[in-house]
Amino acid sequence: MVAGFLIILTGCSGPCGDFEKAIDEALTSEGKVTAGEFAILRSKAEAYRKDLENCYPQMWVGNDFDDSGLIKAIRESGKYQKLLLRSAEAPKIEHSRDGNEIAKGDFEQSGMTIIPKLYLERSGSMLFYDKPGGRGQFKANLVKILNEFSLTNPEKSLVYIVNDSVYDFQMSFQKFIRLSDIFADTKIGDASYTDFDEIFRTLTEKNGEDEISIFASDFIYSTTDSRLKNPERIASEVRGLMTNVFNIVGKNYSFLVIKFNGDYIGTYYDYQEVKHTEYNGLRSYYIGFFALNEVMKYFLTDPTYKRITSFEDYKLYENFFLFQSYENALSIDYSVLLNDPKSIGRFRQSSDELKLRKRVITELEDVAEDKISGKFQLAIALDLEDYFLDTHYIANTKNYKVEALDQFRIVEVVESNEKTGFTHKLVLATEELSYKNQDITISFVNRFPQWMIDSSTLDDRDPNAPGFAERTFAFEGMMRGIYDAYYKDENEKYYEITIKLNN
Repeated sequence: MVAGFLIILTGCSGPCGDFEKAIDEALTSEGKVTAGEFAILRSKAEAYRKDLENCYPQMWVGNDFDDSGLIKAIRESGKYQKLLLRSAEAPKIEHSRDGNEIAKGDFEQSGMTIIPKLYLERSGSMLFYDKPGGRGQFKANLVKILNEFSLTNPEKSLVYIVNDSVYDFQMSFQKFIRLSDIFADTKIGDASYTDFDEIFRTLTEKNGEDEISIFASDFIYSTTDSRLKNPERIASEVRGLMTNVFNIVGKNYSFLVIKFNGDYIGTYYDYQEVKHTEYNGLRSYYIGFFALNEVMKYFLTDPTYKRITSFEDYKLYENFFLFQSYENALSIDYSVLLNDPKSIGRFRQSSDELKLRKRVITELEDVAEDKISGKFQLAIALDLEDYFLDTHYIANTKNYKVEALDQFRIVEVVESNEKTGFTHKLVLATEELSYKNQDITISFVNRFPQWMIDSSTLDDRDPNAPGFAERTFAFEGMMRGIYDAYYKDENEKYYEITIKLNN
């Protein structure tokens, strides 16, 4: 089973998002905001007044800062609402002016500086993503990533060229991004095939504790003897190879794979390398990030790297998946929404929960169907703040399992914009409520991503075939090999919740 972190990239960016994060960080200390932390928040707010007035207007009365407005901002934050749900007492906010004041200035960072290493595949199938006749999406996206890393860590950036081996190119990111044609200007190695075994072993075995490896590739698996092999055998071969490589590191390291599309102008070599076709159109490529679990978490959550990790802002971004092992399913906050418009029927919070002064509602009593429609439906709030999953995956009701005496089904899972401490709302329904006493268990299941299946083919010999642009030869086999190393089967749970019904 998996545990650890998986995150959804949502929320505000820029100063407003940074200030909201600062509030969340202040609240993590014993579930309260100390006088010193309050003073730090006040100083940050005053330093960034011009940027924050639109999203936090309550913090100023005329030209004067208003402490009560900051208190209101803290109480309206998602973190405060979450802590409120977990405890019978509201989180304490100490706001004495005697707190530890700090000088106005930039927001403080936690101190970690990630060292990036770029591995650029320079194979025959990659050379045509950066041609003058194209719109340059591949280079633009890569430069965007490297530029941001150059700002955070300009001195320590390493470039490697990979094909038949891994070659240290002895060039900084700053020099690399100024190359007029990144493939023409990096001629090294044998571009006729790619040794993925050596590449991935280098990625996994030579990644330092504070490093993140970036791998730009089309992930087309080819060897010197590919033309002699059955395509199903090739897919099976690469699957086993990837499992062997990632079995060693899967427990402590994360691998994030992102799919993009870009203009491809030039010769396309099919897996048999018999038919060389001139192709002018879009083709898929991928950028992977590999790092220790804690480094990956910092990379995906810290505002320092927000411009890099906002993948939806990149040119022709399509999808992503984070491979990360975890030992136990994550525990999440959830609560039945008694007065939500989606809730149908009669029910109330159980007297046992009321006696415990619980604000989260997981047990119901006096349950009954709606008298007119005969339906019974529950709206359940979920906090998926710690999940990094595609929004389509979360919304896909096929990724949920429901166990109960009655035939319950998931109607929908949608994002919630309300400041309640919850990020999503799940709607659960049954056409007939036969059992007034039962437990309803809902599991969110880890399945192999459908987009990876849709992005794969075992026959790439015809560029005019439907779907050629977005499909990569043997891609599913390669990704399933990595998946096999991280997860035992496709029934592992990201999380599991239970709602109790009592008569």
